[in-house]
Amino acid sequence: MSYQTGNGGNMTESDNFTHSKKSGFVQASGIPLDTIPALVFMVFILVINSGIILLISCYSRLRTTSNIILGSLAVSDFLVGFVGIPLLVTCSSIYITSICLSTNIFFIFMALPPCYTSP
Repeated sequence: MSYQTGNGGNMTESDNFTHSKKSGFVQASGIPLDTIPALVFMVFILVINSGIILLISCYSRLRTTSNIILGSLAVSDFLVGFVGIPLLVTCSSIYITSICLSTNIFFIFMALPPCYTSP
């Protein structure tokens, strides 16, 4: 199949594929290339923080005050990796207003210090 371009020439589907590769998108899956690092970080965040949460919950000698604070931070980071990054990738991929709004609300909620969230 060929398409008419603005300068009078024809553009085939193979030209469209090479053009889409140059613009930063993978044609086969539809995932923007700039979201791949976020997905890699998401995997690392989920694995490392779930390991920390599992260690603190399984071994009672690790349940010291400082490790409980570390565990709380691990839960917060795990939520960012489990909810926030997929919302961010989805928002940057398909630009649906409700998903982008949910992404902004989630990251604002996660960024608020505890003194602002409790009455």
